[in-house]
Amino acid sequence: MTGLNIKRLAQSCLVVISISINAASYGVSASLELGEYVDLNGHPKMKDINFRIKPPRGWAIKEGDGPNVVKRFEGPDLFFLVQTKNQATFATRSAYRETYSDEATLRNFVAVGIKGFRCGSGSELMDYGLETVALHPAVKYTLKCNTEKVGVEMTMFISIWTILYEDKIVSLTGMAFSEIDFLNAQNTFLMMVISASFPEQFN
Repeated sequence: MTGLNIKRLAQSCLVVISISINAASYGVSASLELGEYVDLNGHPKMKDINFRIKPPRGWAIKEGDGPNVVKRFEGPDLFFLVQTKNQATFATRSAYRETYSDEATLRNFVAVGIKGFRCGSGSELMDYGLETVALHPAVKYTLKCNTEKVGVEMTMFISIWTILYEDKIVSLTGMAFSEIDFLNAQNTFLMMVISASFPEQFN
């Protein structure tokens, strides 16, 4: 994590049980309206994962760029990505939770994830921890990333929920390019994550 200043470390696991979660419990404004479910079952980039999620009403829904980005949702100065990756081995929910309840293992997982953003000097890991999204363990981390794209220096503020699903990973990533927009978007990103589900788990 070269160049990253760890602001604070999670001392305990925050567990969010999606089956009993509700917006009011997290202070999310009741005025925020999500649209209909976007069903990604059968999408060629979903790697046979049956998954769906609700974007906010009025957001643009676009196909993702690259081999692993399935969908890109765009709101006013905000972006939210759904990505998938294969893992080397299959593991159960309880096995994943036991593995990533270890602080060193969790921290290493986050460090590997951050490397993919190629963040430079002045970047900052703001928070991380183990949560539950759609009944599955998920590693959540938030960072400020100073980076360069096509010769242009920029700062991104990013929240990532990495859902550990059998032998796959489903990543939900909310992004903004200003800290104010990012802070104002926290409820929006959370509502989208709360809406995420793997429909076969209810069959």
